[in-house]
Amino acid sequence: MSRPSAPRWLGDPFASVADSVFNGSHEGIVVIDERQHIVMVNPAALRMLGCVASEALGQDLGHFIPAHRHAAHVGQLHESAASAPAEWLPPQVASLVGRRANGEEFPVAVTISRVDVAGELGTRHCFTALLRDLSAEHDQQAEVQALNARLRGIFDLAPTAIWIADGESIVYANRACVGLFGAADRDDLVGRSMYSVLKAESHATVKRQVALALSVDRPIPCLTERIARLDGGERDVEIAVAALPDHGRSTVQMVINDITERARTGRELEQSRARMQQLAAHQIQALEEERQRIARELHDELGQRLTALKLELVRCAREPTSAATGPAVDHLLAMVDDTVAAVRRLATDLRPAMLDDLGLNAAVGAGGPAWASGGRSRGSADPRCAGRGRRRSGWCRRRSRRAGRSRQAAGASRSGCHFGLRAR
Repeated sequence: MSRPSAPRWLGDPFASVADSVFNGSHEGIVVIDERQHIVMVNPAALRMLGCVASEALGQDLGHFIPAHRHAAHVGQLHESAASAPAEWLPPQVASLVGRRANGEEFPVAVTISRVDVAGELGTRHCFTALLRDLSAEHDQQAEVQALNARLRGIFDLAPTAIWIADGESIVYANRACVGLFGAADRDDLVGRSMYSVLKAESHATVKRQVALALSVDRPIPCLTERIARLDGGERDVEIAVAALPDHGRSTVQMVINDITERARTGRELEQSRARMQQLAAHQIQALEEERQRIARELHDELGQRLTALKLELVRCAREPTSAATGPAVDHLLAMVDDTVAAVRRLATDLRPAMLDDLGLNAAVGAGGPAWASGGRSRGSADPRCAGRGRRRSGWCRRRSRRAGRSRQAAGASRSGCHFGLRAR
């Protein structure tokens, strides 16, 4: 059967309908008769179907419906035909699919109404369909879904734990968050109250921070709190809270940075600083003891020798021609030599020259025999020997304390005027 050639407007009942109603509509309008032939179509519908009026008018509706959808669409029309007049069927956006003249399928929202028209042959039942092409909306939805998937992928790959909470409930957690809280899967966290994985002492602080983030439009300071992992462990964390825009006043994003190692390093640094302060105080005390020892050495040995020299010189000045003057001068010279030797010993005790040249071990080893003999026999009771012993023992103790910091050690023991030295 050849397709009838009909004008865009068919039948007198429609002749009075103003062209502006159809031509000016942004939605497609298609009218079909009881045989499901198109009897009226507006320009918007023609653009949607990709054809001209002569190709659409008189055409069977099935030509613009995909074959696999034809039975369902025809069933809807029969159901509408059996219903009461002027009954409106609700739009079915998701289930309706149209087919353009070139065979391309497209999603379409359709609102169908039945119109009863009186004609010469009696009442005719026609159907008016308002068509809205959803292709652009579907493309936008697909683009939004792709962007959401990309954004979710970016969040999942972030090395820092991130979760999103609506109210108190966690609605999203990335991979780093799953690992931080010791969960097997993100489902172990999603749906859980965020306060269930925070230490009890942190609840009040976090609630105040969340309320502040939802009430102001500026960055707020980070929190340093502790979390309770699902495996029973605890971690020190830094939490940054921010309200998500366009999500009402209940959704927040929380970036959780694990600072357990940093906190441990900070504690160790404080302990090290305390030890350094103790060491500095010990060094000050050692320096003070060294000053006291030097003052004692100067007073006990050099002071006494210089006083004796002065007394001998005064006696010689009073009796310049005495027969005892010659031996006295010899005695004075000996005392001067002993005083010079004492000054040298004091200087050596303070800083042996061999220490700079050979190092601690060699200096202690080379000085050991001289210190052991002390210039006296084993049974000597000369108090100067004891003084030298005290000085050398003190020098060894000082060197040992300083060498301990460079993994060296030295020690000395004294019995009378004799020293036993060990160095390693």
